[in-house]
Amino acid sequence: MAPEDQCVDPEFKSFILLSCFSLACRKSPKSALALTQTGMASTTGTSLEQRRWLVVGIALQSVLTPCLRDKIQQEMTPFYQHMVRNFGLDKQTFAAYQKTIPPSTLKLNYESINNNATLHRNPRHYDYCVKDEVSLAKLFMKPFMAHFNAFDNSFDASAALAVLCEALPFTTVKPFAEDVRSKVRNEWAHCDFAEWTEGHYDNCFHLMETLVTNLAFAAGNETRILGELQLWRKQGMVGLQQFFFLCYTLQFSRMRLAQVFVFISLTSQWNNSYLCRQNQEQLCNWYQRSCCKYFP
Repeated sequence: MAPEDQCVDPEFKSFILLSCFSLACRKSPKSALALTQTGMASTTGTSLEQRRWLVVGIALQSVLTPCLRDKIQQEMTPFYQHMVRNFGLDKQTFAAYQKTIPPSTLKLNYESINNNATLHRNPRHYDYCVKDEVSLAKLFMKPFMAHFNAFDNSFDASAALAVLCEALPFTTVKPFAEDVRSKVRNEWAHCDFAEWTEGHYDNCFHLMETLVTNLAFAAGNETRILGELQLWRKQGMVGLQQFFFLCYTLQFSRMRLAQVFVFISLTSQWNNSYLCRQNQEQLCNWYQRSCCKYFP
C-alpha cells in the first residue's frame, strides 16, 4: 500500500478526488456525481485505478474537448451556410424538412432545437427552422444533450463526439470519434474502477491521440494537443500522488485545529467570553486560509 493510502481515510479521499476533479475541469455536476456513485458502488477498485480514471477524465475534459469545440465551430459554420443555400434549412416547415443529412442515416432530432421538446408535443407544431450552426449541431443529439447555446464550455464532450460521429464534415473521422465515445467517454462516465487497468488507461490515451491526428488540425496545434495529452499520460499519476500528499498535510492541519479547540474548551474558565470567541475566530480564519491555499 502506498504511503498516501495509509494517511488519507476513505471519506476524506473521496472528497479530495471530487475537489481535484472539480478544480481541473471547473464544470460538470454529472462528473462529480459519477465519482461519488461509482466510488460507493465499486468495492474492487483500488486507489491506483481511481487515479487512472481521474487522469483520463481530466485529459478528456480539459485537453481534448476544448480542441474539439474549436474544430467543430470551424467546420460547422461553412456546413450550415451550405445547407442554407442548397436546402433552405433556415426556412423549413413540417411540410418539407430534412429528415437526415447523408451520408449519415441518423434521424435528425428537431425536438432538440427551438425549445420544441418543451413547447410542442406534436411534431406538426415544431419550429423546423434551423437558425444557426449551433442549432444544426443540436440536430445530431437528443434534447437532454443539447443544453448549450454556443460552442463554449456548455458544449461538453458528449455533445462534441455526437457531432463528430454524424455530421457531414467529419465523415472521415467517424470511426475514431465512435471509439473515443464508446471506449473513453462512456466508460469514464459510467465506470467500474476495477476495469481501469494500466492497459485500459494507455488505450484511452491512444484513442484520444488517434482522433486528434485524424482531425487535420494545423501542424502546430496538433503538436501542442498531442504534447498535452502525453504530459497527462506520463505525469498525471505522479501529479496526483503529490496532490494526495498535500491533502494529507491539510487533513493533519484540520486535526490540529480540532485539538486546539478541545484544549481551549477544557482549560479555559472563560469559554463564553469575548476573548475566547476572538481566539476561535482567529483560528477559523487561519484554517480557512489554509483550505483556500490548496482549494482556491
